Amino acid sequence: MTAINFQGDAPVADATIFDGASNATNYYLPKTAGWGATLAGRPVIPILFTFTTNSGAITLNKYIGIWGSVVIPDRINGLPVTTIGNATFYGCGSLTNINIGTSVTAIAGQAFVGCSNLVTINVDPPNSVYSKR
Repeated sequence: MTAINFQGDAPVADATIFDGASNATNYYLPKTAGWGATLAGRPVIPILFTFTTNSGAITLNKYIGIWGSVVIPDRINGLPVTTIGNATFYGCGSLTNINIGTSVTAIAGQAFVGCSNLVTINVDPPNSVYSKR
């Protein structure tokens, strides 16, 4: 087991609940309560995107996090995030900054439509597809 996905507030759990799952990460939805940096000794990360898995890679479909500054993760569930899909950030008027890591190799059309306050798109310098020019 590598991922535990929670749909609501953080549960009460002791350290033995995930015995044998030393590589597991807890994922939770934004705007749910009670989450800290760990749960039962395992790391906790908010789920900020809906996504699909294709041929061992992740395509982001919709941003569901709290807007402002966003980091596109290099990996989700151990798979590389390679594509920002069509209209992923559609209507995210409060999005101000986005950081794109090394694994993104495709950004679909209209990925940022309606992002009227987007000021900065930062790309990790080792990204071989997107860079400052």
